[in-house]
Amino acid sequence: MKKLILLFFPVLALVACEENSITKGEEIEQLEKLYQKIEQIAYSENCSDPSEWLITPIGSKACGGPTHYLPYSIQSDTTLFLELVEKYKLRQLEFNKKYRIYSDCAVPSNPSDVVCIDGKPEFVYE
Repeated sequence: MKKLILLFFPVLALVACEENSITKGEEIEQLEKLYQKIEQIAYSENCSDPSEWLITPIGSKACGGPTHYLPYSIQSDTTLFLELVEKYKLRQLEFNKKYRIYSDCAVPSNPSDVVCIDGKPEFVYE
């Protein structure tokens, strides 16, 4: 009986994993949809006062660090925005590990400020 139980659990775990597994393409699609939500919030406000805009790193390069930066308005739902940014970072990190993704290890330039040009936020680099 013990042998039967010991055989049952690995099979159950294998079946459960197969039901929940998704393809690499589906994972990429999920990451893209999540990023679209993030961008939608990031650019949802008209930029007229640069002091109402902040900058956050986003993504996770395979070598570590963010893939780039995004501006976001303090007038937007910043709690939701930053939660989605963190979720995206963690999912991209997991994706990179799972599929052994490599990157160029270049460090993206960190913007020093945001200016408003034609109602859109633009980065300033020193």
